[in-house]
Amino acid sequence: MLLRFRLSKIAITNDGSQAFLQLVLADEDRDATRFLWYKTEYTSDGNLCIADEIVTYRFTRLPFGLTSSPFLLSASLRELATMYKQTYPIATKHIENNTYMDDFVIGTSTDTEAITLYREMLQLTSHISLPLAKWTTNSKALQGVWKQENVPFREITQVLGFEWDTDKDVFQIDVQAKIVEASKNQ
Repeated sequence: MLLRFRLSKIAITNDGSQAFLQLVLADEDRDATRFLWYKTEYTSDGNLCIADEIVTYRFTRLPFGLTSSPFLLSASLRELATMYKQTYPIATKHIENNTYMDDFVIGTSTDTEAITLYREMLQLTSHISLPLAKWTTNSKALQGVWKQENVPFREITQVLGFEWDTDKDVFQIDVQAKIVEASKNQ
C-alpha cells in the first residue's frame, strides 16, 4: 500500500476521526457489548456520588478494543464503497484499495483528480457520519483549496509508521542503531 501510494505523482492522506465510534451497533447486537459499572448519582449540592449498586450498560456504538472492531470498520467502509460506486467512482475505488483501518493513504496522477477525490471522500463518508481529519498532501493546488475552505492540514505527518515531509516530498526514517558490547559467550 505504501509503495502504491508513493508511485503516484500526488499523494493524499487523511484519517477517519473516531471511526469506530461512528458506527452504530444493531439493536440485536448490543447485548454482546454489555458491561457492569457502579451506579452514579448527583447529590443535592451537585457533587457526583458513586453508589454501592452495580448497573449493567451496553454500547450503542462500536467500541474500541473488541477483536472484531477492525474487521467491522473495514467491512462497513467496503459496503459503503459498494453502495455508492456509481455516485462517487474515484473515492470508492480508493476506499476499496487504499485504506488501512481508519487511515486513507491515496495516490492520484493530477491535481484535478486530487481535488475531485477530496470532495468525493467528504461526501461519501458523510453518509456514515465519518468526519475526516489530519489531511496531508504534496499537491499545492489541493493545499490551496484547503486554505480557502479553512481545512487544517499538516506538512509533516506519520504515514503507516513513517514520517512524511510533504514540502520536500520525502519519507524521513530515523534509524537509531543500538550498539551492544558482545560478551565472550556471544
